Amino acid sequence: MHRDALDPKPASDDVESVLLNQWQVEKRRHLYMMLASWDIHMCLILGRPGSLDWRHGMPTLPIDARFTRDTDRSKTPVIPREEGRDPPTPLTRNLFLYKTLIPLRDIQDLEAEGPCPRDFSKVHKIQERIMEIHDSTPAVFRIENPDRQWDNEPDLHWLPQARCLTKQMFYFTLVALHRPYIFHREESRVEVIKGCLGMLEMQRQLFVGLPPKSWKNWHLFYGSFDAVTLLATIYILFPYENAEYRELALQHCHWTVERFATMKDMNLLAKSAIGVLRAVVSRLVKAIGKCAPPSSASTSVDLLRNSSNTPLSTGRTLGSTPTSSIGRGSAEGSHKVSPESFMSAPATAPAQDESSSFPAMMPGGWEMPQDGSGFPGLAPFFAMGDLIYKDLTVDQADEVLVPPTDFDLLGGDSFMWQFEGGFGQDTVWQFLNQHQPSSDGTG
Repeated sequence: MHRDALDPKPASDDVESVLLNQWQVEKRRHLYMMLASWDIHMCLILGRPGSLDWRHGMPTLPIDARFTRDTDRSKTPVIPREEGRDPPTPLTRNLFLYKTLIPLRDIQDLEAEGPCPRDFSKVHKIQERIMEIHDSTPAVFRIENPDRQWDNEPDLHWLPQARCLTKQMFYFTLVALHRPYIFHREESRVEVIKGCLGMLEMQRQLFVGLPPKSWKNWHLFYGSFDAVTLLATIYILFPYENAEYRELALQHCHWTVERFATMKDMNLLAKSAIGVLRAVVSRLVKAIGKCAPPSSASTSVDLLRNSSNTPLSTGRTLGSTPTSSIGRGSAEGSHKVSPESFMSAPATAPAQDESSSFPAMMPGGWEMPQDGSGFPGLAPFFAMGDLIYKDLTVDQADEVLVPPTDFDLLGGDSFMWQFEGGFGQDTVWQFLNQHQPSSDGTG
């Protein structure tokens, strides 16, 4: 399927056979494009090798053709859509998603250089390319100021969800790019935090208003689980950094636990992961010494599901954040964001030297670099892969729906909610099992 020379030939020379063959060729190319997109996406989510060898090349991409019913294809040629005049099709969406995921190939190639490459210029170049792709998003798929002229068409009911999905994939590419470096590079931690918050905001918007039958969608799981575990891990290990995002991160973590609790009976992945999320979020709350309310007014999941205007703790949603503040810090050599991007959280770091707090946080047997710059000894972090392949779980009572927010309760049993599974000794999970931050936020 990946060789144009092996495309099927028409059964005869009549016009109907030739036209049907054209559509069959396009169908094959569309299918292979989707398989390639899925393959590289899963590689970066699960941390496992893919099935496709990109060095063999890709077939010609399918033509973004006007929508034509199957019954009419024997008499209709493949005619390209005219952007802005012809309505988008599922193929239009899939072509742009494929384009968004193309940088993942280069990100995968960077893994050969390990978590501490000598030169980060390749990372910056890939990020610039990601931003260029994001800036080329078709108007119909934009979150900000989208083209809504077809939103009310019955056959295009999927457009609002497609906007969230394309934006989420953009954030995911940024997270995948910087994830290998979060344990020792502050600039990458900032980019991962912003990317995870973006993914969680898209997940929140995608979830709102969906009927229960849609809760089986795996997109509602992976985008949230990866983002929460990454956010929590960064703030647990580096609690005094990036205070401007801390309150929003806590809010999204609580919302995500609520969503998983709501859809766990319909989504088996969410059911298997909710215990891990509770344990991670409880450690996050304890590590940073403050907690946002689990919902805008209460723990009501109905409020979360039925209101498209659920307020964020900062007063504005990440979806309205100026594009220039997301993903451009590393490429331009500065990881700090403008004050307008997010309202600063009230929590601040203690007056003591930040690096001096790390030794007190380290469990026995773990070594900390003398400069306090991070945790380079930790293995690459792929939470989804650990959940699926390493049987990651926690020993916890099923009736607990949300993580406790009372610090006395959290501190009552220092080894409450231990992570279990086939993970190694150099993993985040083993570190968190031993890592016991004090409840006052001092490490």
